[in-house]
Amino acid sequence: MKVHELKCWETHWDALADGSKTFEIRRDDRQFQKGDFLLIRKFDVSKEDYVKNVEPLIFKVTHVSTYLQKENVVVMGIHPQACLP
Repeated sequence: MKVHELKCWETHWDALADGSKTFEIRRDDRQFQKGDFLLIRKFDVSKEDYVKNVEPLIFKVTHVSTYLQKENVVVMGIHPQACLP
C-alpha cells in the first residue's frame, strides 16, 4: 500500500469533492495499485499553485484498469476516505 500525493485542477477537484466523480485517469508513472491511497490537493492552474486553506481529499483505490487506455495510462476506481490509515 502506497500513498500518492497528487495535484488536481479545480473543476475536477470539485467533482471529486461532491462525489460525482468516482474515478481518476492518470499517467501510470507511480505504479498505482488496488489498495493504494490518493491524497489529492486542489490546484489553481492560473496561479500555478495549490489553493490555500483547502483540505486535501483522500481516496482509496478500489480498481485499476488499462483497458482501452493510451500506453502508460490507467483508470482507477476510487472511494472517499475520512483519513489515511
